[in-house]
Amino acid sequence: MDSSRELIRNLFSILLVACAAIGAASGMAELSIFRHLRELTAATRRLSAGNLTTRARLQDAPSEWRELAKEFDAMAASLEQRTRERDHVEQMLRAAEARLTAAIESLPFEFWLADLEARIVTQNATSLRRWGNLIGKRPAESGLSVDVVRTWQRNYRRALAGEIVTREVRDEEAGRHYHNIIAPVLMDGRPTGVLGVSIDTTDHRRAEETLRALTRRLRAVREEESTRIARAVHDDLGQAMTALKFDLAWCRQQVTAPAVTDKLITMTRTVDATLQTVRRIAAELRPGVLDNLGLVAAIEWQAQDFQRRTGIACHTNLPEAPLNLEPARATAVFRIFQEALTNVARHSQASEVGVALVQANNHVILEVADNGIGLRTDPWQDAHSLGLLGMRERARSLQGDVTVSPGPIHGTVVCVSLPTKESPHHREFAL
Repeated sequence: MDSSRELIRNLFSILLVACAAIGAASGMAELSIFRHLRELTAATRRLSAGNLTTRARLQDAPSEWRELAKEFDAMAASLEQRTRERDHVEQMLRAAEARLTAAIESLPFEFWLADLEARIVTQNATSLRRWGNLIGKRPAESGLSVDVVRTWQRNYRRALAGEIVTREVRDEEAGRHYHNIIAPVLMDGRPTGVLGVSIDTTDHRRAEETLRALTRRLRAVREEESTRIARAVHDDLGQAMTALKFDLAWCRQQVTAPAVTDKLITMTRTVDATLQTVRRIAAELRPGVLDNLGLVAAIEWQAQDFQRRTGIACHTNLPEAPLNLEPARATAVFRIFQEALTNVARHSQASEVGVALVQANNHVILEVADNGIGLRTDPWQDAHSLGLLGMRERARSLQGDVTVSPGPIHGTVVCVSLPTKESPHHREFAL
């Protein structure tokens, strides 16, 4: 009985020790789990705080914890690499943006960029000096004149619709000329804004105007010299040849020898041919009909002479009354008409030419149309079209223009438009 009780006590003691051992082992395991969890939590907090080099160092942990730490470290390394790449891309973008900003600021002309709400989002220094600070504003909110705002809004809408707007403008207050370009900014074919460029062309314009003034002066001098030579040839040489013809006629009356008479007759005919040549040269140098009877009569005379020389029928539609035109402008129209007829004779292979002259809206308009082979290429791009270029420059020097276009069916139409007198520049505003 006593031995049984002793055995039970011993078994109970062993059970207590076993339970205590199991409890101690379980507590130590829980402590180990909590420690590994705290380490992983701390690493996660460091990672979320921006420390991308942090790693979960669980070298003495069980295999499951080491696998978890390995996945965490791989994730942290990947995040670190991506962040490094992102920082590099952002640095490159900032450098590119800085270069673009510097380039825009260095432009020698005005540049601005507006968003889809018509607010200016970019403006370079050149534009800033002319218009003031417009960043973040619509032109209507910037104190600009009504004319400027209306013109800007109209061009903005045209550009937003996909059109590239180009304009030549003159600012009378500043005395400057500008070439404006307003275009849409497209992304994937859709507008995201509108950009504008304004180039100061004043110096270029002044150089052109100076060159054209010099050209006008040279042409005027040449016309004056041609007039002087034509009169000298017609009057002096013509009078001398006429006197010689009279002398030959007297000689014919004084001699009876047939051989001498025949020779005098031949000489008289030569003198007559020389007189005709003198008159032709004088007319080509400066037609007297232009100075004496005006442009309408001169064109009629030139058309008849052209038909006689070339055999090309020349039909005219001219006003009955003389035109009210400055002499220099009448000379320009007549010289352009001569060059147009020369081109018809040389290149068109035409059989007929129509000439029309009208004066309307303070402009004189001359149209020369032929039924020839027409245009094969752009005449203004042909390096050999010096005659056409000369015609256009002659007209532009007097604020006019020359156009060359295909005829309604075939052939070519040359149209000259010239103001009857010089007109001042019209004022235009543009942003």
